[in-house]
Amino acid sequence: MESQPDVADYWYTLAMVQDRNGDWHVGMASLERVKEGGFDANDGFLSAMDLLQLKRREEARAALRKGVQWMDERIALTPMRPPER
Repeated sequence: MESQPDVADYWYTLAMVQDRNGDWHVGMASLERVKEGGFDANDGFLSAMDLLQLKRREEARAALRKGVQWMDERIALTPMRPPER
């Protein structure tokens, strides 16, 4: 991380490890670094899990909704194709 501090994937991985260790406050700080480079559904879902663990339920719901909204917007842009047989 020291050689490439702006790579969002590294910060996301670090946030997941911190969450796994129960360091939700620290994980949220790492996620803030991820969001500097943009937002995707994974950021919203991981934020929601952190916030729920921190007993910040309304913020957790908002983060979850934001992640779902991100996915819905991408699905709407993806053309539907019939299943291959």
